[in-house]
Amino acid sequence: MNGQTFKHYVHHVIIVNQPVNVLKSIYALIIANTDIQAYVGIGTAARVYPSFVPQKQTKPYISFDCYNTEPTDTKDGVSTIDNYSSEVSCFHKNALDCLTLANLVRSTLDRFKGLNSNNVINSIVFDGNDGPYYDEEAELFRVDIDFRI
Repeated sequence: MNGQTFKHYVHHVIIVNQPVNVLKSIYALIIANTDIQAYVGIGTAARVYPSFVPQKQTKPYISFDCYNTEPTDTKDGVSTIDNYSSEVSCFHKNALDCLTLANLVRSTLDRFKGLNSNNVINSIVFDGNDGPYYDEEAELFRVDIDFRI
């Protein structure tokens, strides 16, 4: 807790050609974890949001996004394998629970190997985290976790 604050709303830049299947894959991996479900809910009611979080959302919740697409160019055509950076943010009213939720997300995604149901993700690697940050006005903690996909 380094004195940094953040706005209660979550603002992500939405890119038109965003890797939709990668976002769907991250979502599927996160909501499949029963320990994470205990915090954010189950199935379509799970409070896990790609790109932005609705205002006045019930806590805790998770948001995530992909950015910084790096194609693997070939001489023969378009890139068949793109590399992405992704940030997953965990929000909770309690700092320890926020850190616990972030650790659950990290253990779910870090070192994931193999193709998921969308055949999109080959591997996910933890790339660092920041937080917890506290917003006094919103009375909410946040931990950001970065991954390379």
